[in-house]
Amino acid sequence: MLESLALWSPSFTSALQTELETGDNSFTLFNFSNVDANNYPSTRTCVSRGFLFNNEKSNVLVFTTDKRSSKYNDLLLNPRFDACYYFGKMRKQFRFKGTVRMISDDLTPNVIYIPKDENEEGSSEEEPLGMNENEVSCHSCSKKVETIGFHQPEENQSLVSQYLSKIHDNEKKFKISEPLHYKLFSPSYLGTMKDSAVSLAELGQRLTLQESDNKPISRTPTKEEWQAERLRVWNSLSRSMKTSYKKPTPGSPLTEENRKLLDAINRGVDGNNSSSGYENFVVVCMFVELVDEVVLGGSGYDHRYLYRLTSNDTWKEYEVCP
Repeated sequence: MLESLALWSPSFTSALQTELETGDNSFTLFNFSNVDANNYPSTRTCVSRGFLFNNEKSNVLVFTTDKRSSKYNDLLLNPRFDACYYFGKMRKQFRFKGTVRMISDDLTPNVIYIPKDENEEGSSEEEPLGMNENEVSCHSCSKKVETIGFHQPEENQSLVSQYLSKIHDNEKKFKISEPLHYKLFSPSYLGTMKDSAVSLAELGQRLTLQESDNKPISRTPTKEEWQAERLRVWNSLSRSMKTSYKKPTPGSPLTEENRKLLDAINRGVDGNNSSSGYENFVVVCMFVELVDEVVLGGSGYDHRYLYRLTSNDTWKEYEVCP
């Protein structure tokens, strides 16, 4: 199987679309948290820019930032994140944990994907959370998911805490420059493999021609595709949003020179074109590993679901106490 929606995606995208259709805003805000260079938590309100490559099946969420900001430099040192979306109309909250990769003028993600052998696909990984499992129907799709029963009193704690403590030691030396294993495919690769108008013979011929032209067939996104995605997101921004990237460095002193520059930019007489500031533009890609969904049903009928990405590149869902 090439790509597929994560178990949390149908519920999340449904809430996202409902909020946009029934709300007063044409955009979605969320809170993004990371740790700064001094180990202080840092939280900002950001604008969601949807999914990577404008493809929900990538399961990677994106937003933008300024290369000159402290957030960019902090994420270079520690790419771990926590993001929280709350949808008031649906009364749903989603918290995402994982690691980021960024696309700037001199930085592209190094994502690798090595699929399991066919004889390993049916194997199950060791369960890290210490649970008794039973299959139930997924609340947002037709797939089977798992419920949890604690078999020891001392395990009556947050499953998020259990999961994070399990992976903590492995993440101590995690750097943004390190290759990231994630089930993410190149858009051109997907286009070639999914072209329903191409017969198997034609598909084989096409791939052979690519190989004969010394053009390796990349399963994961190429540098050119990452940069094309950065440009796509840039082009989706409003004019006023683009303008922010050519303003003085965020957080710098408001000197008389900077005051004059801001005034000129706001009046559109700074002498720069519409693409000015692109060199400061960064797309932040949130590669999700753990999702915590809370559904406030009213009258005490609340629900909570945890989703985690396994080492087999599949998602597992657990229903837990709200």
